[in-house]
Amino acid sequence: MLEVDLEYPHDLHDSHNSYPLAPSSYSKNLYRDLYGEHRKRPNTTKLIPTLENKKNYITHYRNLQLYTNLGMKITKVHRILEFHQSPWLATYIQFNTSRRQEARIDFEKKFFKLMCNSVFGKTMENLRNRVNIKLVNNESSLKKCFPAFL
Repeated sequence: MLEVDLEYPHDLHDSHNSYPLAPSSYSKNLYRDLYGEHRKRPNTTKLIPTLENKKNYITHYRNLQLYTNLGMKITKVHRILEFHQSPWLATYIQFNTSRRQEARIDFEKKFFKLMCNSVFGKTMENLRNRVNIKLVNNESSLKKCFPAFL
C-alpha cells in the first residue's frame, strides 16, 4: 500500500473522460459545490472518478502500476506499507465450492455458500465500531462492571 500524490496530465483527459483512473471518496460538500443547494444531497460519502490531481491518495501497488502505465505521474511518495500477500483462504473456498456443486439438497447448497460468505464478512468486519453495553438492575452488578481502581 502506498500513499502518493498523483498528477493527471491534461493530454489524458480526452481519452480518460469516460472512465477516469483513481476514484476518490467525496463528501456531501463536494456534491453541494457541483450541483448547488437546490438538489438533495446524499448523507454518505460517494466514490467519484475525476480527472483531478490526487493528494495523499492511498492505493495498492498493483493499482498504482496500472495508473502509471496508463499515463498518470507520481509527484510524491508519502508513505509505503509493506506486507506479505498470500491466498490463505483459497483451499477453504475451493473445498466449499466443490461441496456446493456436489450438493443435492437446496439446504446444502445454501449452507456451503453461506460458509464462504460468512468467512469473507468476518474478515472485513470493523471491530472498532462495536459498542459493549451492559444493562444493570442492581448495585452489586454495577460494581462488577467497573474496574477495581474506581
